[in-house]
Amino acid sequence: MKKVITTIVLAGMIISCNQNGEHHKEGHHDTEEQKEVVKINSGELKSATVLEFHENILFVGDSNQGKIYAFETDKPSETFQGAAYNVKDFSDKVASFLKVSKDDFLVKDLAVHPMTGEAYVAVSVISGSDYLPVILIANSNGDLSQMDLTNIKNTSLQLKDTNGKEFK
Repeated sequence: MKKVITTIVLAGMIISCNQNGEHHKEGHHDTEEQKEVVKINSGELKSATVLEFHENILFVGDSNQGKIYAFETDKPSETFQGAAYNVKDFSDKVASFLKVSKDDFLVKDLAVHPMTGEAYVAVSVISGSDYLPVILIANSNGDLSQMDLTNIKNTSLQLKDTNGKEFK
């Protein structure tokens, strides 16, 4: 699946993202339930189920919309040369960061930024019957941050003939 995403997107989306530099913005309206958790800046995403990097471009599969997004991340001045790392008590850190219990989120996928070595983690925060997409970034120190998808250069590709069922 990841190879298919990369193949589909590389031909058109990177070129599109780099040439026209479109910014997709969408207002985010918090519900009362969402105010209890950290502010979720998911932009147009309805789900984040698959992550894949090509250089500094993060591809995100949104199975609810049948779309693939390409987000341009920052290019570091130097390529990461560090060693592998583990983030201890990751579930506890995610729950604390998102201000929810460990039962109120699902980790969907993880991709490592090839230039920074940071782990990008697709998470679904459970809010009532909704699953809110969040992409968290974990560094080698175990620090977490949220990727703000509302003001980042991106493009998307609508897939045809998708299943039509919602995947959480």
